[in-house]
Amino acid sequence: MSTHCLVGTINADDPATIRVRHVHFDGHPTNILPTLDRIWSTTCAHDATALLEALLAHEWSYLDADVTADTSVTFAGERPVPGVGVASEFDVGSTVEALPVDGPVDHVRWVYVIDPAQSTIAVYEAAELTTPLNVHCLTGPPAPAALLRAELLAAARSVGATVGQHLADTWAQDTLNGRAPAQARETAWRMLTGDPAIARTLPQPDLSAPGDTPPAELAGLVEEPNWSTLTPAHRTKVLDAWRTAARTALAGRVAEHCLHVLNPTDGAGRDLSHLHPDRLRIGRVGVFAGDWSCTEGPSGQIRIPMGYAGTLIDRWNGWAVFTCTRTVAEAIVAEQQAQRDRLQADLIDRGRSPDDAAREVDDAMGTMRFNGDTIVVDETAVYGDPSAVTRIEPDRDGRYVVMGGSWCWQAVDPHDCDRIVGDLPAPGQEQQFVELPHSGMWVPHDRLRVTHLQKFPGTPAASLATLALDDKPVAEARTSADGSAITRLSAAFGRNDWTGYVAGCRRYGVPVSETHILDALVTEHQIGQAARQAEADGGVLTRLLDADGTILRLRPVWPAPRDYTARRQLGQRLRQLAPHPQGRLWQWWTGAGWHHLASITGSGAIADPAQRQPNVGQLLAHIIAEALYERLDRDHMVHLAAGEGIPLDPRMSDEQIRDLLRAAHRESGREAGLPVDDLPTLSAAEGLELGRLAASGADADRPAPTGQQEPSEHGDHATDPPSQQENRDGR
Repeated sequence: MSTHCLVGTINADDPATIRVRHVHFDGHPTNILPTLDRIWSTTCAHDATALLEALLAHEWSYLDADVTADTSVTFAGERPVPGVGVASEFDVGSTVEALPVDGPVDHVRWVYVIDPAQSTIAVYEAAELTTPLNVHCLTGPPAPAALLRAELLAAARSVGATVGQHLADTWAQDTLNGRAPAQARETAWRMLTGDPAIARTLPQPDLSAPGDTPPAELAGLVEEPNWSTLTPAHRTKVLDAWRTAARTALAGRVAEHCLHVLNPTDGAGRDLSHLHPDRLRIGRVGVFAGDWSCTEGPSGQIRIPMGYAGTLIDRWNGWAVFTCTRTVAEAIVAEQQAQRDRLQADLIDRGRSPDDAAREVDDAMGTMRFNGDTIVVDETAVYGDPSAVTRIEPDRDGRYVVMGGSWCWQAVDPHDCDRIVGDLPAPGQEQQFVELPHSGMWVPHDRLRVTHLQKFPGTPAASLATLALDDKPVAEARTSADGSAITRLSAAFGRNDWTGYVAGCRRYGVPVSETHILDALVTEHQIGQAARQAEADGGVLTRLLDADGTILRLRPVWPAPRDYTARRQLGQRLRQLAPHPQGRLWQWWTGAGWHHLASITGSGAIADPAQRQPNVGQLLAHIIAEALYERLDRDHMVHLAAGEGIPLDPRMSDEQIRDLLRAAHRESGREAGLPVDDLPTLSAAEGLELGRLAASGADADRPAPTGQQEPSEHGDHATDPPSQQENRDGR
């Protein structure tokens, strides 16, 4: 084959160039790589520097380790170079050529760059010398040729692996390279997901039929006399070792080629599973895209033309809010304009005039542009509002929040993206900061925390806080209403460590003072202790926030509400029992985060009895339920309170708990429009009798089933009062 190529190495004196020689024939990777393997392992005795020196010594017609001094030549002027190849007719007077790495190379298809220090060969297409298609490790049969049986198995595996890799490279060249990008991605996806139709296109490595002569594939590995001394069983082991290694290498290299097509970053097959959206938390780097940009491929897989690297800082109605670098922000702005251009071109293709198309685009999509360091988003035409202009300024770290809280951004799988803008961190480096759960402070890590707090009397009150790093005490701080400050640091955590920690802390994205950070760490300690104590008591911790997220009240609630309905009712009761003029939101601690209980909006207005006329069933149910509270024991009352979201105190007497349940029951009746203040109060016995009469009256016209017993005073049917929800529904 007349496939031209270049072989050489990076120029040590000028790393922006490569020193190369031409090879005029058989330059395809499926031929040149095994040829270089053989020259390296035989002629050069596994010395990559010697291989490079031999290659740069001549211009080549072709390379072949089997060339001897007696090898005949085809063209006048060619000369055999034993163990390397045939020097071309243009070799005399030629010199090593230096080529720049930042531009394409003419007249050749492939470029092979040898790294003698690593014994590797980087394979490039001549049109693109910045990113290799593959990095090949020089391999070959070990010298000497006479091998022990165990060594023969290892050598067979090595040769088989090389063959498998070359078969995979050939398959990729024929099936993936040179195809339309969409078709190549479709094929790669189907191969990685195990589509049998695509799997059948893979070449299957095999050996010629064994006999007393070694197969041709192993001819360079073991000589015929040595092969004939092997038992049939050992020959089978050698052949099986070769086949297994070849097939394993084939599958692995094919997967690399497919990931090269699908991989959204450098095509090097990097594992990006640490950036999967399932692992994304506040403070972690992820890949984001608009929900409008996702498309479905021919086989149902999700594809995203462009993803953007950023750090998640918040959630808005379930959508992501993230910060990004200026480079990423510029890409978002450019993509917005590209979408406008595509929409306008589509409208013109459908018959709109250019002016009409431009107006329709403005009505559908805002414009985005940079004005210095500021992103200006103009949506005045979209909303018909001259004030609909958003200015997005960079934060103090030069990062942008591009339309967070306005656009529907979502975290996406990096491997679903055709391209990603922005730098992606290595595994273990994706956590940019940690959001402390109780104070909301952003800190560089959660290894530093307050472990002990000693209070001192005085005005204002002061405390001595012990700070531990990885649970080892390293510092002390004095905290008070007048301010907080570090008073002692240790050798394990010195002034530079503390200064660096402070520099990495943020509150709402803004740097904070030492006092604010220490106050936040103390808050984490105190609320953490309160939450653990509430859980140990069988309850939960709740808190009331103002509009800025400042904690106004902490309240342990016992017993813990059992379900969503109980939590909703608890939120309503807390709103009424513990009002605060600046209060905006009640939350409860789940053990992993703070969740919504109730907003301080509305008052849960009680229904006007004049507007709602309750039926007899509702009235009877309310009277009977209130009467039966007298029969409940403490455990039953606590269980009922947990189901109704009624906050208690473990120190309460049974009668106090019973009074709270009755009060909550009456309040529920008022909300349902019942005239609870005008209803009679019955004893438990009277309530049971009323329930029996009501039940017998309702069933008077229906015969009782055989064997049915009347509920007794101690029967199970009468001991549980109906829930307040049942009272409201009249059941």
